[in-house]
Amino acid sequence: MCCRTYASYIQRPFDVRYNPYTQSVEVLSNAQKITSLVSELRGDLCIVSNALRKIHAHDETVDVEGIANLLHSGITVDPDKEDEKERDKE
Repeated sequence: MCCRTYASYIQRPFDVRYNPYTQSVEVLSNAQKITSLVSELRGDLCIVSNALRKIHAHDETVDVEGIANLLHSGITVDPDKEDEKERDKE
């Protein structure tokens, strides 16, 4: 069992995230902190999107749709579905 899977079983009313930019652990304990994280992630995704667009302009064999589908399929809000994904990985 990987450490993320193990940590997901710990009962707590919040979640944590390692921020590589600040080399710190952020506690995601309220909507404001989560909104801030989503804003940061949107900025990062914009950078990734621009990079993909530029790469695809030079190399049409890059599977842009496949990469975009990875982003869409990885977002789950239903905790039961998330548990199923973790069990499938093990």
